[in-house]
Amino acid sequence: MDDIRVKFALNKNIKTKRLIKACGFESYFCLINLWVYVAQNAPKGKLKGYHKSDLEIISEWTGDEGIFADALIQIGWVEEYDSGIMMHDWEEHQGFVYNSDERKIQARNAGLKSGEVRAEQKSTDSSTGSSTDSSTVRGTEGQLNANPLPFPSLPIPFQPNQKKKKDSDKSESPLDEKYSEFVLELFPEVKNKQLESQAQVIEQIHRIDKFDISQLLEILQWALKDNFWKNNFLSCAPLRKRKDGAGDVMKWEKIKAAYEKDNGELSNEPTKPKPMNFICDDCKRKYQFNPTICQNTACNSSNISRIPKEDIPK
Repeated sequence: MDDIRVKFALNKNIKTKRLIKACGFESYFCLINLWVYVAQNAPKGKLKGYHKSDLEIISEWTGDEGIFADALIQIGWVEEYDSGIMMHDWEEHQGFVYNSDERKIQARNAGLKSGEVRAEQKSTDSSTGSSTDSSTVRGTEGQLNANPLPFPSLPIPFQPNQKKKKDSDKSESPLDEKYSEFVLELFPEVKNKQLESQAQVIEQIHRIDKFDISQLLEILQWALKDNFWKNNFLSCAPLRKRKDGAGDVMKWEKIKAAYEKDNGELSNEPTKPKPMNFICDDCKRKYQFNPTICQNTACNSSNISRIPKEDIPK
């Protein structure tokens, strides 16, 4: 056996909590060690010839002698019987382990039966003279064809259909770090695996929709403070989605329209990008805001410094 079954709710089980209360957190891992040992050495869950004191040895318990073994028995994880120790309800909770010997026997019998069928078929083919060499085929003019026939029982490998992304939706070069910084400016607590997908959306708005990224940042920062949009703009991921299909405008365009209604129309001239105020001392990556920890996954340094004002381009 290579594994055992452990339920997700094991740590919430009342018996687990009682064991931890009685013996400490080490007992939780010792309980797993005990199950692994039993699965490997006694699949039926019975340790014949074992004594209570042996439980702490095979579980690798390092605490005071007798405490862990007594708790296992009193709480009901294990039971003592005439010939040794047995796991409580082992077949019910570890049925896969419990029936491992039977599965081995079934597999062995199935293999023997399959071998007998193949031998019988081979004997039948030899007696009828019907076997042929599939490695060559005689051509129409009596010449041997050098190309062998494909093996008749070889399955055609499954090749799933792979959806091709539209050329307009993918960038030809690695995503610029400025798009990740853009997302972090709005949502500093965003998780790393969500950061890339949200940064991709911002990059598409900039590259495909041809909208100035600095103006977009200004609009979205306003949205986070707006009474309506602060509850409806919680991520950059859906900004290019259309609620009512192709005929509808994208979400970021709706936010832009609401912004212009309150603040007037935006100028067509790109706004000047905000200066970088912080730098990672290790990888030299710059940030508009203090990220606390460098967002470069190859760095992840906490050595972030403010750039002196005289060194910031005006």
